[in-house]
Amino acid sequence: MRLVSGFLISVVALAASCGGDDGTGEPVGEHYKYVADSAILPDSTTEKAMCSLNVDGTGGVDNKLGDIAATLAQMGFDVQTSLDTSIDQGSIILLTDMQTEGFTDAGDAAMRVFIGDMPTPAACTDVNDTVCRKHLTGSASFSIKAGTPTNSLVNGDFVGGTFNDTAPGAIALQIALTGSTPIQLDVIGAKAKVTGASATNLQQAIFAGAIAKSQVDSEILPAIADQLAELIAEDCADLNTPPACGCMANSTGQQVINLFDADMNCMVTSTELASNGIIAGLLSPDVTINGTPALSIGICTTTAGATFSLQ
Repeated sequence: MRLVSGFLISVVALAASCGGDDGTGEPVGEHYKYVADSAILPDSTTEKAMCSLNVDGTGGVDNKLGDIAATLAQMGFDVQTSLDTSIDQGSIILLTDMQTEGFTDAGDAAMRVFIGDMPTPAACTDVNDTVCRKHLTGSASFSIKAGTPTNSLVNGDFVGGTFNDTAPGAIALQIALTGSTPIQLDVIGAKAKVTGASATNLQQAIFAGAIAKSQVDSEILPAIADQLAELIAEDCADLNTPPACGCMANSTGQQVINLFDADMNCMVTSTELASNGIIAGLLSPDVTINGTPALSIGICTTTAGATFSLQ
């Protein structure tokens, strides 16, 4: 079965209204630059605990996205492998700039995050390169992708070797479904945590927050429907003959139709997804941020060194 990408995530920008000990300090120190060389979209209890933060302040950790990944994995959709491939091949490039006076104890630190572009060397040698990752060796240079917000910022402190933001902020989040155009979403109540930071890499960076239910309905569901249409078209040769639709046996397209094609017309629409019990449950709000019902998210990344110019 081919892979269905669930939510291939890269953070476009982080912007916080806080900094330093009092939430107002300007960041100081040297700039250290990195590129994400791995990311985990948690689909197990262990990974969810590792890659989540307390988003709504009510105790415990919040990560409905991890529940979504786990459910998709149980349905046979390998979300993590799709995410790994996207990073390896350079279709997702997450750049981070950490400004700080030290990695152990330092106030008025800051984290800026951008979507990258134009890696040198390129991620893959040629179309026959099945490993790629040439841009993740620690010495590659990048451009910041056009249109990426340039005022991205999470202010915070290093205490005992751990960076924590000093107040919730906002994240402009990019999700990508395999074969479709990434969608930029606004994430509210955003938080960040970094451990194992050095001049050459970040051993772990956690990005967390929540997506407003209104954006889930208006952007995520249509994007999922578009991606499912591509999968159906690839696996099903006769879309005019429901319910079989000419699908190859045990293919991803056949599974998609069996799960989500409520009116049995060889198509899956965003309306069908919204009314599907599985999808509705997965995408229902689990936190409230500043009065807004939202879906909590959390991912882990590691990084290698990188070179790029701040805009």
